[in-house]
Amino acid sequence: MDHRVGQRDGLISKFTDIVLLAYKYAQVTLTCSSTNSNDSFLNCYISSRYLPAMSATKLNTLASQRYRDTESSTFADPTASSSSPIPEALQTILSHKSCRAFLPAALANGTLETLLTAGSSGSTSSLYQTWSVVAIQEPEHKAKVAALADDQEFIRQAPLLLVFCPNLRRLHTLSTHYGQQPARALDSMDMFIISVVDAAIAGQNVAIAAEAMGLGICYVGAIRNNAAELCELLNLPPLTWGGVWHGGWVSGFAG
Repeated sequence: MDHRVGQRDGLISKFTDIVLLAYKYAQVTLTCSSTNSNDSFLNCYISSRYLPAMSATKLNTLASQRYRDTESSTFADPTASSSSPIPEALQTILSHKSCRAFLPAALANGTLETLLTAGSSGSTSSLYQTWSVVAIQEPEHKAKVAALADDQEFIRQAPLLLVFCPNLRRLHTLSTHYGQQPARALDSMDMFIISVVDAAIAGQNVAIAAEAMGLGICYVGAIRNNAAELCELLNLPPLTWGGVWHGGWVSGFAG
């Protein structure tokens, strides 16, 4: 047997264990099946229970609501021995929910700039900042993206669509300018992973900032469905692509 097949199957097994453990604590129903065929590594079918909005004033209560933990968990709670409220950052993170309905009101001036500043403040490997983001607000442009993403109406509704893109183009340009050989490094799997993770971290920072500002958000994985067409629509340069990892997310006023 090709050792690469064995490595792949081992990774699938480990990934399956991790997914099952994660969804055990998230209290969802998960069925996974894996095959050895070249075109099908892992198929997961997930149906989750609705998680209501949470408004508890104590961290233990809020976390227990999130994870449906009825047994024993005790969380490190800085508010446990005082009347202090939960830190706002934790309140925002633990109260997260996806929003798929938006009011037509435009975002306040400066909102986009604030969100992107939050994204740029996230961790990034070696300060490479191997990500870019495309901000889309024009109705016609949002409609074209929606058509490539399962034609989901809430993409059209939201006042702002942000498509986070892993971007190795800048490193390639700089390396070439200084007489280096960028292909020797940029063609590696490690650099690909770095760029995807950088984009994901930036996107999550923006998502948390948006929810802290009272906006509703939703990640839109469906924009990966037509990745090549999306790259063409957004006029992305070589070594830059949209829709990898989490694709884009939509933010707006919760409706």
